[in-house]
Amino acid sequence: MGNSRSIFRYLALAVVIATGVGLVAQPLAAQRRQPQNLKKILVLPPMPEDLADSIYVLQLAYELRDRLAGRVRGMMNVIPTERLCEALEASGFDCSFIPDKNSAGQLAQFLRADSYGVGTFRRNSVPRLTLRLVDLNRSGVAGWLTAVGEEGQDAEDFAKVVADSLRNLIDVADDARDCNARRDRNDFRGARDRADRVFREYPNHPAAAQCLAYLFEASSQPVDSIIWALERVVAGDSLLERQWERLAQSYLTKGDTLAAIRAFDSQLIADPNNAVLRLSVNRMWLETEDYDRAVEVLDTGLELNPADLELLRARARTCFTGERWPCAVESLGSTYEFDETLVGDSTFYRDILGAAELAGDTAGRLRWTEEAVTQLPNSLRFWAQRAALLAEVGDNDAALLAYRRISELDPENTRAPLGAASIILGGIVIDSATPLDTMALFEADSLMTFVAERDSSMHRSLAAFYYTTPSKMLQARPAKRPDIAIEWLEKALQYDTEGRQAGPASFFYGLAVYMYFAEFFAEMRESESCEMARRYEGLAMLGHERLTAGASIAQSTADQLLPALQQHVEYGPQFVNAFCTSN
Repeated sequence: MGNSRSIFRYLALAVVIATGVGLVAQPLAAQRRQPQNLKKILVLPPMPEDLADSIYVLQLAYELRDRLAGRVRGMMNVIPTERLCEALEASGFDCSFIPDKNSAGQLAQFLRADSYGVGTFRRNSVPRLTLRLVDLNRSGVAGWLTAVGEEGQDAEDFAKVVADSLRNLIDVADDARDCNARRDRNDFRGARDRADRVFREYPNHPAAAQCLAYLFEASSQPVDSIIWALERVVAGDSLLERQWERLAQSYLTKGDTLAAIRAFDSQLIADPNNAVLRLSVNRMWLETEDYDRAVEVLDTGLELNPADLELLRARARTCFTGERWPCAVESLGSTYEFDETLVGDSTFYRDILGAAELAGDTAGRLRWTEEAVTQLPNSLRFWAQRAALLAEVGDNDAALLAYRRISELDPENTRAPLGAASIILGGIVIDSATPLDTMALFEADSLMTFVAERDSSMHRSLAAFYYTTPSKMLQARPAKRPDIAIEWLEKALQYDTEGRQAGPASFFYGLAVYMYFAEFFAEMRESESCEMARRYEGLAMLGHERLTAGASIAQSTADQLLPALQQHVEYGPQFVNAFCTSN
C-alpha cells in the first residue's frame, strides 16, 4: 500500500520537494500536450481518518483526476496521475504516498500547479470527503468543498460525486479570474460584476472576495468596504493567514482594536508555527486584560513546542500579571526544566515560592524550598522558609535539621532556636501512660533562654511557650514534675510584660507549689537543711500570693488550696529559725 512507508519518509520528502533535488523535470511532450493558457490543478489523495481506508482514498484520487479532467476540459488542466507518480518515484516514493497538508503544498509548488486540493476522508458506511482548494496563482479555484456519498458506495462511484462538485467550483473560477483581470485594467465596475456572479453561487468565495478587497483598496473605498470583502474571504477559507492579517490591519485602521485582536488571533490559528505572531497576540490579549485567552494562546504554541523558552517565559509573565498563581507556578517550573541559567538563581526561587504561597500550593513550596537550599545551601532566607514550611506540615525531624542549619549559618539568629523549641515542645507527650521527656524540656528551655537573652521582642512568644507546657503538665493525672512547672511559670510571668497571661500563669504557679510541697515538705523536715527551709519559706509565700491573684481562673479549686498554702506560709519562718540557727 505504501502509506505507512510515506509516514517515515515525510521529512525527506519535504527537503527534496523544497529543493527540487532528485525530481524529474516535466517531460517536454507533456508540456506540449497542455494548452499553455489554462491553469493547472493538482488533485491529491485525502488523508484518511482511518488508515484502513488508505487504499480507498488512493483509488478515489486516481478516479477523480480522470473524471475531473474530462469534465473541465478546456477550462483547466488536471495534472495527470502519471506526472504525479513520476515526481514521487524520482524522489524515492511510490505512487501510493499520501501527503499531509505541508508536503501537499510543497508538491503542488514543485509541479507548478496553480491550485491544489488537500483534505480529509472518513468512511463509516457513508464516504465523506472534506476538501480544501488552495489558490496558488490566481486560478480562481479556492474554498472548501464537502462531498457526501451513499451507503456502501465504492471509490469509483464516489469520485463521480466529487468530480461534479469540483466542476462547479472550477466553472465559477473563470469569473473569479476575470475579476482579477478587469481589476488589473482598472475596470472596477466590470470586476465587481464578475465577483457578484461568483457570489450568487458561492457567497463567500475566497478568490472573488479577495479580488474585491484589492479592488476596494485600489479605488480608495472606505475601510468598511474592505472589511466587508475580507470578512467574506476568511469566511470562505479560514486558513488564509495573510487575509486575516489584512483584515486585522483594516480593523485597526477603523479603530476597532478588539476586532483586530480577534483577527490576529484567527491568523494565528491559520499559521500556528508563527512564534513572533503568537507572542504578539499574547501581548494584545494582555493589554485587554483577557488573561485566560492570553494564556490559551501560549498553551497552543507550547503543545507544538513544549521547550520554547520564549513562550514559557511569556506564559509566566502572563500568569503573574493576571494573578493566576497556580498557572505561574506551573509556568515557572516548566521554564526551569528547560533553562539551565535559572539553576541557582535566587530571584527565580523567590518568584516561584511567592507564587506557590499565593496559590496555596504546599507541595510546590516543599519542592522549591528543597531545590533552593540544595542549590544555595548558605541562603538564610530559603532555609528559613523551608524550616517554617516543614514545621507547618508536621515534618518535625526535617524542620529541626533546617533550624539547626540556620543556627550554624547565623549563630546570633533567634527565630531559628525559637522555631526549634516550638517543635520540641510540640513533640512532648504529656499523659499518664508516657514518661515525661525531661531531656526535651531542658533542650527547649536552653533554646528559649538563648532567645530571651538576645531578643526582647520575642518575650511575648516565650511567655506563651513557658506557660502552655507546664499548665498541661499540672493537669495530667498524675501531675508531671511540678518543680519544673514552677521554674517555667516563673519565666512565663517574667516575660509576659503585657500581662496577657498573668491570671492563668499565677493560678498554675500556686497549684504547682501546692503539688510540689507534697514531697518537698517531708524531704525538708528530714534533711533539716537551711537552704531547703529558706526555699520552702519563699515558695510558700509566693505560691499563696499568686494563687490568690489567679483564683478567678478556677475559684473553687483556689478556695480549697489557699488554706493549705496559708499553713505553709505560717510554717515557713519556724523552719527557717529551726534549721538556720547558727551553732
